[in-house]
Amino acid sequence: MIELTRETTADRINAIVNHPEILPYVRGAHTGPLDLAPVVERGEHVVLTGEHGGIVFIKHLAGIYEAHT
Repeated sequence: MIELTRETTADRINAIVNHPEILPYVRGAHTGPLDLAPVVERGEHVVLTGEHGGIVFIKHLAGIYEAHT
């Protein structure tokens, strides 16, 4: 079974996305470390993390989310 935790702070997801082996694949044209605090702080978005990574759901409309793994 996969256990996931809904994050209420960006600490864990920031550690994941800024890991040297992950960052080159998620930063796009952005330079420097990423900070997902604005995403986590918005209650309509959902950030889940587990033992091996995380997933971010960005809410666009009621019932419509964009997922990022």
